[in-house]
Amino acid sequence: MTDVAGCAPVPGSPAGIARPETVEVRTGLSDESTVQVLEHELGHALGLDHDDAPQPLMAPMAQLTTLPQPDASERALPWQAPELSVYVEYDTASDPTVARTQVGHALDYFERGAGGTAPENVTFVATRNRTAADVVVRFRDRACEHDRGSCARRAGLDPDGDGALEYYTRVEIALVDLDPDAVAWHVAYWLGYAFGFEDRADWPGPLRNASGAERRSEWWADDADPTRTPAGAIGDHPSSGLADDRGLEEGCEESDEGRLLAVGPDGASPRAVRGGFAVGAGEQRFAVDQEDAAEIPIRDGM
Repeated sequence: MTDVAGCAPVPGSPAGIARPETVEVRTGLSDESTVQVLEHELGHALGLDHDDAPQPLMAPMAQLTTLPQPDASERALPWQAPELSVYVEYDTASDPTVARTQVGHALDYFERGAGGTAPENVTFVATRNRTAADVVVRFRDRACEHDRGSCARRAGLDPDGDGALEYYTRVEIALVDLDPDAVAWHVAYWLGYAFGFEDRADWPGPLRNASGAERRSEWWADDADPTRTPAGAIGDHPSSGLADDRGLEEGCEESDEGRLLAVGPDGASPRAVRGGFAVGAGEQRFAVDQEDAAEIPIRDGM
């Protein structure tokens, strides 16, 4: 069974099942979590249900962790698949036609490899489903602690409980009162963030220390195929709020100063899996030196 942390029979009476009994525990959990699941399942084998003492040992929900895994920033591809769905709110852009072209150039730049910095075989597909999208781009009046600029946040999974995300599941980009010709640069910059870029040297040359004029230039065109149709995302969709995160103020160079750390739930509900090991999503807002642990809700037991 997929996503199961443990399994054991629950006898109706001491003579209700054949012996020997079999208790199963998922491999790949940390030592502490393995012991926790085994104790829980042995409780079932002794006839205990989820409402019985001792609590919280027999409770149907627990926090489990896996053995250590590479962090997202250490992976060549920090997503679980190279195809990412993109939702863009063009209707709130000052010039939707230009915005569509600009976003297309940014996506196309990363599909072509972003100067050798992007993971191999990355592709983007348009979606009209904002909730299910991997990448969301919104044009906002104010969202980034700047009157003009951009910011982003990313959410993901932390199954080993080390406080760092192991995979990203969503990136939201907010663009605030930008010159339409600068949209491609800002979207591309945050796509780098979506692929785990952390240090300034991780970004390709055109996205490092760019002046205002360079941000508005056709910086993506040096290695562009003139016969290729830029990738794009369709949509004219209603707006909704976007939490602040790491940001760039238009007209200023990027600075490492003043970045804030905050980690919290993104509203995603744990999957209700019978006997399940259901890993929920935690939201990571950019941290300079540390990250708080994201919770990993799981449901286990028969």
